Amino acid sequence: MAENQNQPKEYDAVLGTQNYAPVGSVILGGLEGVKSRLRSVDIEAQISALKEALNYGEAGLDLVIQTWQYESGKFKWAAYLLLRHREEATVKQALQKYNLWLNITCLHTLQQDSGIRAIAISPDGKTFVSAGETINVWDLHTGQLQPISMEDFNVNSLAISQDGKTLVSRGGGSRGGYYDDGHMLKVFDLQTGECKKT
Repeated sequence: MAENQNQPKEYDAVLGTQNYAPVGSVILGGLEGVKSRLRSVDIEAQISALKEALNYGEAGLDLVIQTWQYESGKFKWAAYLLLRHREEATVKQALQKYNLWLNITCLHTLQQDSGIRAIAISPDGKTFVSAGETINVWDLHTGQLQPISMEDFNVNSLAISQDGKTLVSRGGGSRGGYYDDGHMLKVFDLQTGECKKT
């Protein structure tokens, strides 16, 4: 026999009445407790309540879907992460209408003195490199410019090795009285900024 999802669980507190909880009362457990915590002003408490809702079977899942469809920002994203790998038809149907790109937010706006002609992001996602007349290395999480500056000129493209230790730039400059538009490669140590090879 299927367990009734509305029955109290092992750690739930139960009010001694069949009526709804009085205004201003505290509800400690069950699906009603989850609903109460979803109304919290603390986003972390709301996200915790969302996770707990999934312990209450179909009713809890319906609550997460309903909440997810009408919320926004960090809370909506947390609900999406809980739902995205679920196999239930109701979840798949709800997710088909969802546009992931609506949750993209700007982390940082980075500026450098010379025009930016090339960019690269390290495989670990921690380092961002921009290049123009010089090559600058940024901490992607803080947006801070690192104290590594590599002299180069007219960089067209950048590549970072899989281990994140080596940076290769492609660019050009004046050679022998004529302008070379991109036949020069430079290999840098990304930790120190030292040019290892041209």
